[in-house]
Amino acid sequence: MLYDWAHAETPFLQEDVWTYRAEDFIQAGVEPPRCEGLDGFWDRFTFAHPQPPLFYADSNLHAGALTPAHYALPGDAATAWQEVHLFDAHHDSGYPHDNGPTTFEEWSEEETYSCEDWMLVHHAQGSRLTLTYPAWRPEGDSHPPMVPLTVSVDDHTAAPGTFDAVFLCRSGAWVPSWCDDQFTQLLQAFPGQPRPFPGARWAHPRPDPLPLAHRYAAIRAELTATLHTATQPARQPGAEPQSAYEEVRAAYQDPDTLQTALETVAEIQAASHQRQEQTTAALATPKPGTLTSLATPRTNPHDASPRAPRDPHPPAGEPEHKPRL
Repeated sequence: MLYDWAHAETPFLQEDVWTYRAEDFIQAGVEPPRCEGLDGFWDRFTFAHPQPPLFYADSNLHAGALTPAHYALPGDAATAWQEVHLFDAHHDSGYPHDNGPTTFEEWSEEETYSCEDWMLVHHAQGSRLTLTYPAWRPEGDSHPPMVPLTVSVDDHTAAPGTFDAVFLCRSGAWVPSWCDDQFTQLLQAFPGQPRPFPGARWAHPRPDPLPLAHRYAAIRAELTATLHTATQPARQPGAEPQSAYEEVRAAYQDPDTLQTALETVAEIQAASHQRQEQTTAALATPKPGTLTSLATPRTNPHDASPRAPRDPHPPAGEPEHKPRL
C-alpha cells in the first residue's frame, strides 16, 4: 500500500520518513509521484494589489492566527476576514476524535487548535468559509465539517472574486520532500513578495531522500536475491543445469553465507519495525496550537515583519473593504 501514509506534523514524518516511502516506490517499480496541476496556478486568481502579500510555512496551523493586520491590510488585530478560501484535499474544519470534541461548541471550550481545525478559528470570528477540493478528490473528506462550509471541486478555471492576501502551506507531512523543488517554483511564480511566517520552524528544501532510497532499495534487492539463491535446493550430481545461476546458487549453500544473509535480512526487518514504532509514537503525540481567545487569534510576539502604514478607517462615503484570504 504505497499511499497508505500515516500523518502527523512531527519532524520525523515531515522529513526522515520520506526516504523509506521513496524506497517502497522504487522497490515496487513505481516512479515516486510528483505534484500536478501547478502550471499557471497563480494566473487563476485576481488580487486586490499588483504586489499581493503572501506568508508561507510548513503547517496550515499558522493560518489560524492570521488577521488582515498581519498583512498590513486595514483593520486591527481583532478584524476578521470577510472570507477564508481554502484550496486543499482536507477541509481542516474539525474532525471527531476519541476523547476529543465532536462539535464546534465542544471545540470552542478546548481553546486549542491544530492543522486539522484552524478554519474553526475564522468561523468563530465571523468569517465565511469556502473550500475547493482538488479534482482527484471530488468526494472530499470522510467526516463532514463542524461548521457551515461552501464546497466545490477544482475545475482549473479562474477562481471567483478578488483576493487580498495568501497563505501558502508546504504540508511536509503529506507532500514528499522530493517535491520541494516544485514548492520553490510555486513561490517564485507568485506575483507578489513571499515571506516566511514569522517564528515558524522552516527548513527548505528538505534533504533529497531519493539517492539514499535508491541505495537502500538496491541493498534490499541484492540481499533478497542472495537469500533466495541460498535457500534453493542444490542441483543433483549429473543433472543438467537449470539456469545460469546454478553455480552461484551452489556457492551460497555454505551455512556461513546463509547465516550472514539471514542476519542481514533480520536487521532490515528490525529497522522497519523501528520506523513503524517511530511513526506510531509521532501520531500519538500531536502538538496543537494554543488559542488564547476566540475573538483574538494567537499572534507571534516576535513578528517584526514590516507593515506599511494604512488608515484603518476608509474615507467618509467609501464602502468598507472586507479582505479575503
